[in-house]
Amino acid sequence: MSSNREIGSASRLLTKRSLLTLWPLLIAAQAGAASLPWTWVLYNFGQTEKQLNLSGFDSYPALTAEVLFGLAAWAAVAVSRAMVRLVVSWLLVAVGVIFMMGNLGILRYSLTDAVSVKANSLVEKASGIAGGGPDGISAAITDHSNGGNFTLLYFLISLLLLAVQVAVALRSRAWSAGEKRDKYAVASTDKSASEASVKGKPTQKGQLTKKGKGAKKPVKGDNIALWDSQR
Repeated sequence: MSSNREIGSASRLLTKRSLLTLWPLLIAAQAGAASLPWTWVLYNFGQTEKQLNLSGFDSYPALTAEVLFGLAAWAAVAVSRAMVRLVVSWLLVAVGVIFMMGNLGILRYSLTDAVSVKANSLVEKASGIAGGGPDGISAAITDHSNGGNFTLLYFLISLLLLAVQVAVALRSRAWSAGEKRDKYAVASTDKSASEASVKGKPTQKGQLTKKGKGAKKPVKGDNIALWDSQR
């Protein structure tokens, strides 16, 4: 009994409305995490030191493409129906796996002391010093740090979003089965049945009893013939 209740509660959580509502919320969470400062760089510019703060979007431009694609994918699933949505949802799962592989690479890179390529190029352009530092970075960079916790937060949100996409793909077949029923045809059938019930009531033999001007009245001659036959 408890297992049936758990299955029922899980199916209610995986409804079309709940999943399609959770999807854009996770995309908004992705955008919020990517807007946080992921990279901090301190560098020399002439006789002064300047610092550079970059968000996740600035440090890794591919994140912008991922968030925009997530919105477009949600819209495509929301407006599609039946088998079209089933095919589209599984294609989006495949693309989501590719994005997750890229996010895993960014996560590994952010958890190290490496300077992002975007931050290094901005420092080289601002200071005019290209290379000369450790690992080929600009010699103008004196200190830096990566927001590894923010990167991990983004990765976890992206993982939840992929799980939602997989749930949508798995549930699309059940949703498609429910959408095959033509509500207009059902309404037409109900209307015909109601009109038939107004015209007459079914008798014991399944026939309708006629009423009104067309009803047959007894004839006087028929009554006399019946009386003669009984004599």
